[in-house]
Amino acid sequence: MLATKDKTLYLPSPHVRVISASGAGDSFVAGMVQGLALGWEAEDAFRLATACGTAAVAEKGNGLCQLPNIKRLYNYLARKGKNIGPATLSQD
Repeated sequence: MLATKDKTLYLPSPHVRVISASGAGDSFVAGMVQGLALGWEAEDAFRLATACGTAAVAEKGNGLCQLPNIKRLYNYLARKGKNIGPATLSQD
């Protein structure tokens, strides 16, 4: 889930066969940073991050996720992500 001051994006992770969770968090962060560095909207960077993290768990050990898998997952996520309304983060 990605929450900004204006909205919340709920993005369920695709179901994949998990081979190793090693490096999944790093891959997620790398995808988010790359998307933002390219000037993408936060929602698109979040989709890329989720695609990278998901692709990483399908690799053995700490192997690099493969670009074709990232693209396939990103396209899948672009169809599945939904804006579910304004973020409700209180200042308390």
